[in-house]
Amino acid sequence: MTQKFDRTNPDEADEYFMDCIREGNLKNAMTCFDQEAVYMDKDGNAISGLANIEKLQ
Repeated sequence: MTQKFDRTNPDEADEYFMDCIREGNLKNAMTCFDQEAVYMDKDGNAISGLANIEKLQ
């Protein structure tokens, strides 16, 4: 099970993110990013904001 992490510790943040990805837990993985994160798709289109990025699932 993925545990919470200390956001001030880069090593813990990296480990937490990778654990989430390995577990297929995208929702928790997304908590590593700012609410205004930008995702670039393979065609170069920018999708802004976590809510919009989550809709891509």
